[in-house]
Amino acid sequence: MLTKYLKEAVRIEESGQRIDFEQGREVELPLEFQDAIDHDPALRDAFAALTPGRQRAYLLHFAGAK
Repeated sequence: MLTKYLKEAVRIEESGQRIDFEQGREVELPLEFQDAIDHDPALRDAFAALTPGRQRAYLLHFAGAK
């Protein structure tokens, strides 16, 4: 099964197909994190420098710690 998936991935890559990702999907910032960003410019800049996917991963992690 894994070999089948890998072969399909290679075929798609070689064909030049592209995936159009939805742009502008915003993830809500947890209130505590928003407060931290508002009061710490270094944190705000570091978070803004992350890729959107990495930002989402951190926000999901923070939100899951309830």
